[in-house]
Amino acid sequence: MNALWRWLALPWYSSERGLRRFTLIIQALLIMGALLARWLVTPGDGRFLATLMPVAAASAFTWMFIGQRWLLVTRDTHALRLPRARRCITLALASLAMQTLLLPTLLLVLLGLHAVASLMMLLALSVLVLLWGLAPRWLVPLLSLVPTALILLADPAGWPAPTDPGFALLGAQLAALGLCILALRWRALLRMEETAFGRWSVPMVFLLRGQQGLLAPSACAWPASSGTLSIAGLHALQVTDSSQPVRKPDLSAALRVFLGPPFAPPGRSARLRVWLAGLAIVVALEALLWWALPQPQPRLLNAAALAWTALMGWLFVLQFGVTRLTALFARGQAADLALLAHLPGLGTPQVCRSALLRVTLRVTAGRVLIAGGLLLALWWLLVGGLAALPILAVMMLFYALAATTLTLAALCGRPIQGLKPVVIARLALLMVLLCALLVASGWLLLPAIAAIAHKPDSDPTVAHTLRLLVALGWAGAFVWMLAALRRNGRAFQRRPHPFLQR
Repeated sequence: MNALWRWLALPWYSSERGLRRFTLIIQALLIMGALLARWLVTPGDGRFLATLMPVAAASAFTWMFIGQRWLLVTRDTHALRLPRARRCITLALASLAMQTLLLPTLLLVLLGLHAVASLMMLLALSVLVLLWGLAPRWLVPLLSLVPTALILLADPAGWPAPTDPGFALLGAQLAALGLCILALRWRALLRMEETAFGRWSVPMVFLLRGQQGLLAPSACAWPASSGTLSIAGLHALQVTDSSQPVRKPDLSAALRVFLGPPFAPPGRSARLRVWLAGLAIVVALEALLWWALPQPQPRLLNAAALAWTALMGWLFVLQFGVTRLTALFARGQAADLALLAHLPGLGTPQVCRSALLRVTLRVTAGRVLIAGGLLLALWWLLVGGLAALPILAVMMLFYALAATTLTLAALCGRPIQGLKPVVIARLALLMVLLCALLVASGWLLLPAIAAIAHKPDSDPTVAHTLRLLVALGWAGAFVWMLAALRRNGRAFQRRPHPFLQR
């Protein structure tokens, strides 16, 4: 029995205790959500899909937070030539596969789903999550669209839905293809040197840990979770008289350099290249879609891609600078950060506080608002369903508010490690409720997508009830986030200096 327990616990040793607790709580809440969906949702394909999605999300979260860490462990042990490491890693992955594939499949069978189709769905999703970790940053948004395409485009494209027993063959083919790509990508990464990774080609799994395995700082430069300030920012201050404060434009520029990417100001040519490259990619993809596919499939693909981007938008909130600020202000005692409070010429603490808020919120909340505006414009141009725009606008405003709240929480220096189990459980519950609200909001987007394919509308009574519940849910979410924003704002104003730890 002790040997069995050690084998079951082995995969969880790759991550911190707080992350293990968080993942277990997420799993438990999602499984409870699947059981409630099986009981509450009316019979039909909707019940099976509402049951399958939480279980699949629990498996995906486990591979994302726990399984991907074993990729880093494998790379590190390969570099160190540790003896008997391969056997330990194989046992850990086998245990994790049993916990995330076989046991959830057994649960889904008990809830009425097909065994082989459910197993192939979970296997394909697990392989996709690993590919997501090994893929370069620029390819991650495209991989994130695969689950949405499998669900929303099943009828128009003619392939079986994940709840259909005929999905077993398609799921096996997708899993086999993904495993082949995964093996080739992994062999290539084991041989790559540190200078081979650029800013947009670095694998996402390396950024999740905040460093590139055993690699030293490489071409991708600043890990998002690195808690080190840029000493080059000292040269940007240009202080000649310690009794005179630095002008506000100079102070803002210096703070951006100190904080590092994504706050460091890029050159105009670099920004222009990024915008032109993004525009060229969008135009090329749209031209290919409208040329190669008959109507209405291009509009369906655009709607599915934009809907999935809106649902997963909370991940981009963390990418737009919040992770960097958390590493600088909330992890440990940053001595170099506290030294900034004693530099001459920075002005009063209130001047520094205003400049710091202006610099950070411009990136964290400002970029979220810009991305939300672009998403709404693309939906209006490429999809045309105006009825879905209010839902998308509410989601984008909530993401901007969340980015502002998380920015203030990071600037307050609140720790993210060593949290009590009660706090972790509360955060996990709030995250699950938010995910449920996002899923319900995505469900309201389905009529707009179905209208493109000329599908009949759902029951109007059910639709009105769902809209009312979603409206109440978003109202509660905004109230909760505004309360957190007010609490974090007061805590930030109470700090004697924005650069001093507590």
